[in-house]
Amino acid sequence: MKNKHFILPFAYSYFTRIHNFPTLLGLLLTEYFPISFVTYISTLGLYFGTQTIIFLIKLMLLYGLFYFIYEIGYIINDTISVRWERQPTERVRLGTTTVVIMILLRLLLYVLFFFLLIRIEISIYKTLITSILLLIVFQLHNTVGIKNSIIRIYTYVPVRILRYIFIPLTLSNYNERAIFLTLLIMMPNIVYSVANYACKKVYGKELTSIEPRSSSIFLRFITLLPVQALLCDEPIILLPSCVIIIASLATYFYESRRA
Repeated sequence: MKNKHFILPFAYSYFTRIHNFPTLLGLLLTEYFPISFVTYISTLGLYFGTQTIIFLIKLMLLYGLFYFIYEIGYIINDTISVRWERQPTERVRLGTTTVVIMILLRLLLYVLFFFLLIRIEISIYKTLITSILLLIVFQLHNTVGIKNSIIRIYTYVPVRILRYIFIPLTLSNYNERAIFLTLLIMMPNIVYSVANYACKKVYGKELTSIEPRSSSIFLRFITLLPVQALLCDEPIILLPSCVIIIASLATYFYESRRA
């Protein structure tokens, strides 16, 4: 069986999308950290104690649920949907047996993580509904208008939004403030990722091939920072954006000196 390492959870995302450790660090900084931080502040405030440990356990398990579903979407997109796309991105070739094993393993792990979450008091109904919604939206993206690049762009938007609000939806028990603030802080990523996807589908070229990744991160976060400052209700919510801006700027200067 070829590509055996793809069977492992998270491995498929790493080897087909992330590729290297620096990119993973960038993802942790620009996505996982802001989402986790905003959800925590929105639900627990500045409290640190026993509930913090429980929050972190729930966070890791919920990210597991999210990735099991998201990787199923990736696998179907890369092995089935890609056959009918006009401008396909061929990432990997997998046999039918491998694909079935990969999907079944992720479904099994989802059930395991779900039962672990039940034991530490999380909303069963809302977590299940959000998971099903993510799966449906991703599969609609994989099937509806698959030969039409414009429709693919439209169906990509809800997939990307759900990627960012899955954690606040499930972990904050549908707390409206947590959802709004997460969308607000992640707006630079939403706008950029949709624009990048549109460029890839329409022009066959990603934005990341035009400009350095570090400068693009800096520009999109610094541009929307005034809007975030105007709409957020607590200055501390802006901490992730400020950290990202400083880190991306430092990375850009470091890369410039090495060039």
